[in-house]
Amino acid sequence: MELGVFSLTDIYPGSTDTAASRIDDIVGYGILAEQSGLDVFGIGEHHTRAFAVSSPAVVHAAIARATSRITLTTTATVLSVLDPVRVYQDFATLDLVSHGRAEIIAGRSAFAEPFALFGEDIAQLDDLFAEKLDDLLLRLRNEDRVTWTGRFRPPLRGRSNPHPVGPLPIWVTVGGTPASAVRAGRLGLPMALGFIGGTHHGQPRRSPWRPDGRRAYAGRREDPRPARRARRRPVLGQVDLGGMPHQMVRDSIQRFGDIVAPRRPPRPPPRAATPARMNVTVFGATGAIGSLTVNELLANGHTVTAYARNPNKIPPEWGHRVRVIIGEPAVSQAAGKVASGLGTSGSWSAAQVGAARLRRRKTG
Repeated sequence: MELGVFSLTDIYPGSTDTAASRIDDIVGYGILAEQSGLDVFGIGEHHTRAFAVSSPAVVHAAIARATSRITLTTTATVLSVLDPVRVYQDFATLDLVSHGRAEIIAGRSAFAEPFALFGEDIAQLDDLFAEKLDDLLLRLRNEDRVTWTGRFRPPLRGRSNPHPVGPLPIWVTVGGTPASAVRAGRLGLPMALGFIGGTHHGQPRRSPWRPDGRRAYAGRREDPRPARRARRRPVLGQVDLGGMPHQMVRDSIQRFGDIVAPRRPPRPPPRAATPARMNVTVFGATGAIGSLTVNELLANGHTVTAYARNPNKIPPEWGHRVRVIIGEPAVSQAAGKVASGLGTSGSWSAAQVGAARLRRRKTG
């Protein structure tokens, strides 16, 4: 079982919140959700000024760069009014940014405003959603090249770009009609069951997850989701329940962390990267910049060869820690001498030596 939290991104009436402050809050919620041990964080999509986010993929990209594990989903993507090609590209890009953590929950819309905003006919809601989900979005995910003609979009012939980390998980959100559950079952897609008000105890009586929806899943023993999500929620009964978090999102996440996180096995701390050790040659090592460079290299554990003209300027604290070459031969001869000492062959021109004061070579 996985646990997650969703934000509808509403701006509370009468508050001092703005879209900017709410987006800051929502990004913080996503980061806190991962820190508290939650598995999924969802962001709603809305197209009125009562809500802060109209493009969940953009906000999720900000969360993705500050997290490493939590799944980033939508609640829900208003596919009925959007171009499926643009939706697929946005979430394929998010999948790359998040290293394979993006998914889409596609919905028809609980509001009328998006249809006027995007110039779609709300009377054709069902046909719009069916064409955009069944006929196009799933084909973009499942096929490398798509040749398609439909009613609500110009014909398509070609490949969508970019290619995500793996096939994008696509869910169907179901809000109140059995037909939506039947569609999810017929397509073999997981279903997200959302409810806005009331309690979860009252939902089964008006839930679309009824015998007709269950029959649509009959015989589908395989997991319809991509292989990279194979360990996520089981197929039959694969239902997310979404509620209205209002102003309680942060408190809910923190309570979850206080109760559940102590019971989970601690994650091993990230392994510290082993710094690379280098052989570095410094020309003009006794000058002001050169001596500072040598000291910094020694402090970081590197092996240093110093070329200097005057032996009296060699700092005594270098001791045996620095291999010193002293003299004023031709530049190319000095470079060759240093290179041979490092176990390399070849010669340097005067221009090359003058342009690069530091010569690095990885050990080993």
